Order: sequence, then structure tokens, then C-alpha cells
Amino acid sequence: MTAWLPKVLLAVGFIALAGTAIYLAATGQYAINNDNLWTTGKVFVVISVITLIFFGITAFLLHLEHRITQLEGDINKNNK
Repeated sequence: MTAWLPKVLLAVGFIALAGTAIYLAATGQYAINNDNLWTTGKVFVVISVITLIFFGITAFLLHLEHRITQLEGDINKNNK
């Protein structure tokens, strides 16, 4: 597979998804009903999942930063 093919596929997919969303919003066939999320309490599940994902990504990045710092120290120690 060539190097540009995944980028082209990603761009085409994004354009298709954005175009579909714009079409549905313009025709009024798709409307977000926020009242339903609040009345059923599902909004708290959504907020909890987003918070969990955020903390997971943060923990991963901190772990990765710590690991990179260790590797940099090992490289500097071996070069001396």
C-alpha cells in the first residue's frame, strides 16, 4: 500500500461523514433532543464516559512521558 492511500481514504471518509451530517441538519431530518438526555438521566452516563476517556488518555500520556524520560536518561548514560 502506498503512503498516500490511507490519507486519501481518511479524507474521503471525513468528507462523506461531514456531508451527510450537513445534509441531515439542513433538511431537518435529524434533530438532537437534549431534553430526552436530561429527563432520562443518560446525560450523566455520557459525561462519565467522556471523563473516563479523558483521564485514560491523560494517564497514558503521563506514562509515556515518564518512559521517554527514562529512555533519554539511558541514552545519555550510554553516550558518556
